[in-house]
Amino acid sequence: MDKYMTKFSVLALCLFITSITCNAFTRGPIRYQKVEVPLITALFEEREAIVYGPDQEITGDIEIPQNVSTTLTNWKVTSIREYAFQNCKLTGIKLAPALRTIGRYAFQDCANLKKVETSRGLKFIEASAFYGCRNLETFIFAESVKLIGEHAFHNCESLKEVILYDEVSSIRECAFYNCRSLTKVELNCPLTEISVGCFSFCSSLKEIKLPDSVRKIGQDAFNYSGLETIYIGSRIKEIDYGAFTSTNLHTIYINCPNPPEASGYMVNYGAEKFITVHVPKGCKGSYQQHQYWRTFNIVDDL
Repeated sequence: MDKYMTKFSVLALCLFITSITCNAFTRGPIRYQKVEVPLITALFEEREAIVYGPDQEITGDIEIPQNVSTTLTNWKVTSIREYAFQNCKLTGIKLAPALRTIGRYAFQDCANLKKVETSRGLKFIEASAFYGCRNLETFIFAESVKLIGEHAFHNCESLKEVILYDEVSSIRECAFYNCRSLTKVELNCPLTEISVGCFSFCSSLKEIKLPDSVRKIGQDAFNYSGLETIYIGSRIKEIDYGAFTSTNLHTIYINCPNPPEASGYMVNYGAEKFITVHVPKGCKGSYQQHQYWRTFNIVDDL
């Protein structure tokens, strides 16, 4: 019985490898994988392919095209698979509008990568997609981006600015952790939460204005950052443990009439007396009556 099972396993593996080989093709330095669909769909809809990875060592800049062609078929390139360019020597990437997804770990540890330019059409930057790209200085986010996955830009130590647009609905845990050169963050999007560790160790980030839609600032969201001033909107409900610990925070603007729930260790113990909190006019009393907020310097001048 074991003998027949072994033969069956070998046969199945061979069939799998043959299937992968038949569905893959190379154009230039890049290998692509066809996306299989039912025949009836293939007759009436444009066919799609994913970027599988480099077919040879790639250095310098590359452009992921809108379409690639094989005999009788034109394939729209819609995603980059997970681990596709991990540890490659790329210096720059330009993405065509057809691309919707950058997969998990797709460009992890590309140490020479300096610039990424995306196009409208990109929706998902998945977990750890650019983790450890230490020399990445410029990332141009498309206006169509909806999701930035956990640790997506973790340890991108040279990234200077992040400008996000109104399609972004979620930035996951530690997305910009240890982006120590980050000086400018514009969140022009309807976020409801600043996730756990999102901007931790961003030591050059001194000021940020959060969207009015934000209801929660997660644990350690800005800890060990260079944050000095933060603007918080009217819908904030909760600020979690360690959100601003080990920062240079001295000014908080909260445009919310009701004091949000806050952990007793939102900032370092004893730091409260050195921080001025600006709140809406007439709301000083409600903050001074709050068990935790009353330890801050409250000014009602908004």
